[in-house]
Amino acid sequence: MESTPPKAKKLQIALKAGEHLSVMQVRIAGLAAKGNADPDSDCNLPSVLEHTPDRISLMGELDDLLPRRCSFSMDIVALEPEYFIRFRSMQRSLAHEVRKRGVLLHERT
Repeated sequence: MESTPPKAKKLQIALKAGEHLSVMQVRIAGLAAKGNADPDSDCNLPSVLEHTPDRISLMGELDDLLPRRCSFSMDIVALEPEYFIRFRSMQRSLAHEVRKRGVLLHERT
């Protein structure tokens, strides 16, 4: 049985992702951002990167942040900074949806 409630566990993982050296912002999206999530809802964490990294290495590093066994599904989506800046104002783009509906959890200054 999981000792940490799913909501708290999701927040812990989001903040841990924000500590990664190449991550500038972490947001939470979907039902969790709207406040409609239940304990079984998945968790989407769009993350804006500081620079364009070696994507294969970064995905492995971020994947290591996810617990191997937990009661929910979680996706960390890495957004390259150029993509986020270019498309954050373009309706229906992922960057626009993240900026408009995602809740900012972490921002490195």
